[in-house]
Amino acid sequence: MRSVLHEDERYYAKGEGGILHRGVYASTRVFITPDYHGENAVNASEIPGGGIANAISLTYYPSKEQTFGTFAEKYACAVGRDALTNSFREFWPDIAAHLPYRPR
Repeated sequence: MRSVLHEDERYYAKGEGGILHRGVYASTRVFITPDYHGENAVNASEIPGGGIANAISLTYYPSKEQTFGTFAEKYACAVGRDALTNSFREFWPDIAAHLPYRPR
């Protein structure tokens, strides 16, 4: 779907600026992604793609648990997990720079 919509799925770390600015940037990359020309665009493949994946996964649940509330909870957790992963990718180089290096 990303190739059809010409979206670049890679996360590009900002790497500079304040913690709040970089944290907001990393978290919003779930909703905003660069297109093939480097311009910001709505992440049209992540948003419906995650929803479709979660809807399909609900088919494995018992029918009484196949509710909109269950779907919304799973979808929110998936989007939140992606935002946290982006934040980790943003700040890991800074964290790793302060860890002691011990060659094996």
